[in-house]
Amino acid sequence: MVKRLFQLLHRFANRRHTPHKYLYRILWFGSISVSVPVILAGIVFYQFMVKNAFDQVHKMSEYSLKLEEDRLERIFQSSELSLLQLSADPLISNSFLDGNAADKPLIHLEIMKLIQSAQNTNDFAGNIILYNNASEDILDYRHGFVPKKLEGTISYMLDRLMQSGPKNRCLYIAEANGFLGCVRYLSAANSDQARGLLIVQLDNEFIQKYLEEPSLYSTNQSVMILDSSNRLLTHIGKYFADEQTDSNERAVQRIISSSETKGSLMMTDSTGERFYYTYLKTELGRTYIAKIAESEILHNIIWIRYFISLSILLFISIGILLTVVTGLKTYNPIRKLIDFGRTISGKQAAQAHAQNEISFIQDCWTRLNEESRKNDAYIKKWEPTVRDSMLLQLLEREANRQDDLVDPNLASSLAERDSFVVMAIRSEHVYRENRFHKGDGPIVSFIVKNMFNEILMQQKQLNGYVVIDRNGLGVGVLSLNRTAPEEDVQSLLRSFAGQLRDAFQQYVRLEVGIGVGGIYGSFQDIYRSYRQALEALQSRIYKEHGPILFFQDMESPKKSAAFHYPMAIEEILLEQLQNRKYDEAGKSLLEYMAAVKSSQSCRAISNCYLLLLSSVTRTLYQAGFTDVLDEDLHAIHDRLTSAEIFDWFTKHIFPLFERVTGTNQIIVNVRQYIHDHIHEDISLAQCAEYMGISASHLSKLFKKEAGINFLDYVLDQKLKNAQELLLSTDLSLRKIAETIGCSERSLIRNFQKVIHMTPNQYRLNKQH
Repeated sequence: MVKRLFQLLHRFANRRHTPHKYLYRILWFGSISVSVPVILAGIVFYQFMVKNAFDQVHKMSEYSLKLEEDRLERIFQSSELSLLQLSADPLISNSFLDGNAADKPLIHLEIMKLIQSAQNTNDFAGNIILYNNASEDILDYRHGFVPKKLEGTISYMLDRLMQSGPKNRCLYIAEANGFLGCVRYLSAANSDQARGLLIVQLDNEFIQKYLEEPSLYSTNQSVMILDSSNRLLTHIGKYFADEQTDSNERAVQRIISSSETKGSLMMTDSTGERFYYTYLKTELGRTYIAKIAESEILHNIIWIRYFISLSILLFISIGILLTVVTGLKTYNPIRKLIDFGRTISGKQAAQAHAQNEISFIQDCWTRLNEESRKNDAYIKKWEPTVRDSMLLQLLEREANRQDDLVDPNLASSLAERDSFVVMAIRSEHVYRENRFHKGDGPIVSFIVKNMFNEILMQQKQLNGYVVIDRNGLGVGVLSLNRTAPEEDVQSLLRSFAGQLRDAFQQYVRLEVGIGVGGIYGSFQDIYRSYRQALEALQSRIYKEHGPILFFQDMESPKKSAAFHYPMAIEEILLEQLQNRKYDEAGKSLLEYMAAVKSSQSCRAISNCYLLLLSSVTRTLYQAGFTDVLDEDLHAIHDRLTSAEIFDWFTKHIFPLFERVTGTNQIIVNVRQYIHDHIHEDISLAQCAEYMGISASHLSKLFKKEAGINFLDYVLDQKLKNAQELLLSTDLSLRKIAETIGCSERSLIRNFQKVIHMTPNQYRLNKQH
């Protein structure tokens, strides 16, 4: 397995073009991700085991100190019992009375027998001393009777004990080479004053062996015992070898000052080594302290270190092995992408990115995305979608066309399930919206299509597609459940049309007209429904219906047999306009519209409105308003309802008479002169001289009659000629400037000032 793994790594490393830097990153990252948690877990586990080891030391030390306490108290009790028995003997108590000096040797002999008996019954007693302070006599088990003056060291000890006061206790006596002993003060039978001492000198070696017997944590563990005055009683082990230094250790002083009866702490002693201390305080005031080196505790659990280290190495090895296996599998798709990238980008591009395969893949994807965008742009620019193209061909097909645009099998399967109807939507009164301009028809059509699609997608019982026809109308081909009752279908269509109308008004603030054709069972017949929907929309030019029209609700138009053009009404209308009687002209226009509606023919009505527009235009031109030819007269084709046509005439055509009615003939002649000499540099003085009046009078007269300054009018006419030349010819700016009688620089500056773009920008925008 491992051999196979190394072979795979060697094969990947020896591949050409890319050194698999990303693979190494995966392996390094995976190895680190595996190693760090394993190492952290090992450290935590080791700390946990160390804590357990110290807890075990603490428990065993407490147990050992308890045993030490029991054994030491047994020694002290045995010694104090011996002293009590001796002090209670009349022979000893009477020895402190003043008696016959000749009897002392006999009394001393009897007392020595008592001391010997007590010595033999106490295993821990090394010596028993009786001291009479009055006679300064010393009876010693080892030496017998000794005068005080002959024992200098013992004499000093006895004097100090007598001076310390009558208090029976066990203590460490530093004099006489230092020993642990129990002291009892003696008095005469008829007195309370201390007259002497009884001292049991304990055998230090025997006591230490006796105290070492309890099971300690380690043979190197040391024990120190302090009395109630915090003075050293005894010690065991090498760590408490110096009595003076040990009792003054910071750790010992901290234990003494602690209010806790038991506990443990870790501190550094005077040698700089760290030790673990466990202490126990008894009710009699004695303090037991156990001391062991931290290094020894850690040495006892060194096997745990080896075990954890081996476990960490084992788990890390397994983790790295799995990381390599999964890393190779993870990298395999990247390798395939690199191989694919080399096939599409070439060997040189692969070598250019040899140090970073991810960068190479990104560049390949970027190149593919760029090519994809170019292809999408090309398709969107030169070809409509297949679905929209097919639907437009079906909608606009000729009635007598025999070929099938849809696969007959598909059309048959669709006919078995669904019926089809066409719904056409046209935006109305768009010219009233200041947010739309003259050339924004495609934008409005796009809005209509998107809104139509969005509302259609929300329907559960309707499906279909929406396209924009050649007239800019939003046309929806809707499919219906063929088995549904006709009443339900009609109700569904009317509800959907109402939702569309409300949505356009609410969300995009557009008024729309909706035409709905007939329902057909064949997908091939949707062109019939489409024409009926258009006919329903066109009927609004002579029928005052709501914005939603169903073809089936329309009555068949009956053409009047004797329809005549309302010439008389037209003449009256023109006369009223010339006389500025606009209110009466509006009423005459309504009368004219009612007369032409009687034809009940959409084409005849449209032609009548064109004839009326032609008559009004001719009247304006004859009145001297030659600028009427520059007005947007083609906008009448965008008005398809009676209300729209009435608004257009009253708001756009009638106000033109304000600009020409009553115009001075001088101004008419000046305008004509400007038109005839537009290629020259025309000045106010030149025109005034031509008309035979002063320049100031012509300026005031022109401003009054034309409503515009003379120079502004000349500039406006020159720019209009320049616009026409830009769109209709390929002449350069210099030639166009010469044609309208100005410099190229002046033409560009005036274009930017008035039209807010350069001449070249204007030409490009209008051509596209």
